Amino acid sequence: MPTFRNNTNKPIAYETNGKDILIIDPNEIKELEYWIPYQQLGLELLSESYPPVPNQVLINGTFKFMGGMSRKFEIEPCQKYALRVKVDGEAVTLALGGSQQAFHVKDEYTDVFSWEYVPYIKIHSPLGASTVTVEARKER
Repeated sequence: MPTFRNNTNKPIAYETNGKDILIIDPNEIKELEYWIPYQQLGLELLSESYPPVPNQVLINGTFKFMGGMSRKFEIEPCQKYALRVKVDGEAVTLALGGSQQAFHVKDEYTDVFSWEYVPYIKIHSPLGASTVTVEARKER
């Protein structure tokens, strides 16, 4: 992980992602899971160990459906995600989260959702065989 030291005699504050405020006190060494503009802040870089890159892919796969088959896809918690459902074969129905309303997807469907409202999707193949590609990626 990147590690920084405040060699000044005053605390250094940095607002992260517009939400949290990081404060590094004088002579404090701070190991973080992300990069900050340390040179602009007047911090010394002690370690360049790179933080792990967060996985942006939540679902990515192709699934075979037979007539009458249903599947539920749980979405990993995040703020927002982009959903893409591509159908090859018979149309399927797609239900978003706990919605009692499902709609037909014949070719392709894409949209962006807040996870708190759509934490999972359900796909049902009412008629015949279909191959369905499901992709969900974190959005910023």
